Amino acid sequence: MTISENSRYESGLEGCVSPIEARAFLRLLGVPALPPSKAYLVRLIRAIYCRIPFQNLTMLTRPRAAPAWNEIIEDMLSGLGGLCTTINPFVCAFLHQLGFRSVLLTSTMLGRPDSHIAIGVWIENRLFWIDLANGFPYLMPLATDRAIAKEFAGFRYRLEPGGEWAKIYQDVLGKEKTICNQEVCLTPVHYSRFDEMRLLHYSDPSFGPFLRHIRLNRWELENGYILRDNMVARFPGSWEKLGHDAVSRWIRTYFKDERLVKLYFQSIEALPA
Repeated sequence: MTISENSRYESGLEGCVSPIEARAFLRLLGVPALPPSKAYLVRLIRAIYCRIPFQNLTMLTRPRAAPAWNEIIEDMLSGLGGLCTTINPFVCAFLHQLGFRSVLLTSTMLGRPDSHIAIGVWIENRLFWIDLANGFPYLMPLATDRAIAKEFAGFRYRLEPGGEWAKIYQDVLGKEKTICNQEVCLTPVHYSRFDEMRLLHYSDPSFGPFLRHIRLNRWELENGYILRDNMVARFPGSWEKLGHDAVSRWIRTYFKDERLVKLYFQSIEALPA
């Protein structure tokens, strides 16, 4: 299925995850197919956070080009994951295939408009914000029509609505500090809105941190496993600096995926000196 340019589609990704691919992803997550509901959405979000890593290792070790849709499908169905350019478009299309009304939302981060892809899901005529690819445990969807906060494993985040926009505030991991992580436009956008952003993410080292640093993490309900360059943490907990071999053992322990170990060593070589 190709990405649609038809204006009647909200994201252009409707139908881009087939019924067969959706069933395969559900098997990977260990979640059955159920009718759309908020409870089911929460179950899917938590399973994705647990099973699909947020990582830039594939970005660092592949040609400097944004992933094509067939690469996104392959990386998600194989459990390899990626960044917001991989995880969130796939999840938007996956949820639509399951019967949810899911849309793409654009976020401003660090003063850059359209620099992050988020997702909106309509449930009972209310728009909920979700984001499975920002490296933080947003394990509950947040309604966008009122101020609301959630906390997991000592990490707090909240949404402050403001008309057509909402601000997401959150803790800085390991510090007693709160920041505005992103400003989300609540008007759905087409996938093509991110064409330039996707190109810059994968070609311009100054656009964000992902061509200059290593990132890998996944989140369970009570724990997070975070790698930033050579610093690791089992959150909630303190950061620890490790050598390359110790990092590889840490990845094996908490991610149990030899592909990530291999990509980690390749990523070290790919980083700028």
